[in-house]
Amino acid sequence: MVKCDQVSLLSFPKRLPQATTVASFTNQNISMIPSNAFLGCTELKILDLSMGKFAIISKHAFESLHNLQSLILSNNNLDLYDITSLETGLYKDTKNLQCLKLERNKVTKNP
Repeated sequence: MVKCDQVSLLSFPKRLPQATTVASFTNQNISMIPSNAFLGCTELKILDLSMGKFAIISKHAFESLHNLQSLILSNNNLDLYDITSLETGLYKDTKNLQCLKLERNKVTKNP
């Protein structure tokens, strides 16, 4: 388990351990989830990115997360229209995703 809650990170760590199954980055001052932020974390099952300042998720942020089952993005500054759009391909590698939590974000565009 990688737990980086309330440690005031300004950017994501360069690499997480490949065997990580649970990662938590709550209450962060990071505004963007970069491409390949979790590259190599093929065993990751639970990813908690709640209660932060995330406003942008890069298109390839969740690439290689084939085993991800739970993605928690609640309480951020995300535009729900952008991140739920199938056109972005944001979730194409998360074939085992069972739980996607998006509550308490914003909607600024209409489909």
